[in-house]
Amino acid sequence: MRIIKRKPLGTALLAIGLLAILLALLADEIGIGGQPGFNWKQAILLAVGVAVALFGGAIVTGIGGRAVEEATDPPPRKLREERPMPPPE
Repeated sequence: MRIIKRKPLGTALLAIGLLAILLALLADEIGIGGQPGFNWKQAILLAVGVAVALFGGAIVTGIGGRAVEEATDPPPRKLREERPMPPPE
């Protein structure tokens, strides 16, 4: 089983998502908005930013991590050995 450090990945995704949200909301003020007002490109960037930030936040906080751990854990050992059944008489 490969160990993956989730915190740095989650933190990076959270930061990228927040940056995308800020860029979408402040596009007109910093001069990259194109048309005045909130247009469809800004709406798409905002939606993607929110999704990426939520995904990164879920990774950082560990939401859903238990299901991943349970899926990758080896099966539990049996407490006692199974004995073969004797042949029928």
